[in-house]
Formats: sequence, structure tokens, C-alpha cells
Amino acid sequence: MVHKRSKILIDPKVQGTLVMRLVAYWLLCLAGIFALLAGIPIVICALGLPNQPTIGELLYMTWLNFWPALFASLILLPFVVGDCLRVSNKFVGPVFRIRRAMKQLANGEKVEAVKFRDNDFWYDFAEDFNRVLKRMEEERGNGPSPTAEENVSA
Repeated sequence: MVHKRSKILIDPKVQGTLVMRLVAYWLLCLAGIFALLAGIPIVICALGLPNQPTIGELLYMTWLNFWPALFASLILLPFVVGDCLRVSNKFVGPVFRIRRAMKQLANGEKVEAVKFRDNDFWYDFAEDFNRVLKRMEEERGNGPSPTAEENVSA
């Protein structure tokens, strides 16, 4: 049974960094597009040919051509950021679950086997962790822990 994720922001430090970088790339892309749109006319203006608009007029004309693209990309940005968070969940969630189980182990608590969702990344990470957990419990003489079919709360 696959559980839907109840939280999108699991690790604010990691996922926040990804979102901030995504927004920074978006802003750099917009600046690059604006520079390209304004650059050629400004270079032509700098040549000093007669009857050329001023740099201020060129920037204004560039803005008139640029704002629709800015508006369209601004509408799409929340969808792109949301998708980035959903995809990052596929690797942040598994690390969160492994980290929680490792903390429980370090505190001497009973730990059940970790199971990731079918579409999570690093599926083999859970298998490796569960093998280590089983071996530790066998060495302690407790026997193997039951497999956690529903241990996917993050």
C-alpha cells in the first residue's frame, strides 16, 4: 500500500536551499534575457549613429517587450517550485526516515525495519540499513525485528 506524503517540506534546510537556488537561477535567466533584449540596441546606440534613441528610451522599449515574458514566468514559478519540492521529497523523505531510525538505534530504542515508498530514491539504502539492523539485533540476541510494512510516515 502506497501512502501519499502528508508533508511537502520535510527538511527545510535542504529543500529551502534547493528552492532558493531555483529562484536565483530564474532571476539570472530573466536578467540574461533582459540583457540580450537590450544589449544589441544599446550597442547600436553607443555607435553614435544619427537619429538613434537614447539609452533610457531603449531600456523602456526593452521593458515593453520584456514584461509579458516576466509575467508569464512569474505565473509558472510557483508550479516549478512546487514540483521541485515534490521531487526533492523523494530523496529527503528516505534520508529523514533513515536518520530517525539511526537516532532511535543510538538511543537504544527498538527500531523496526525501514521501508521507503515505491517511487522514492535510494531504495537500496533502506535494504542496506535493514540488513545492518537485522545483524545488530542478531548479535544482541534479540532476533530480527519484524518487517515494517507501514513505516512510511514522512
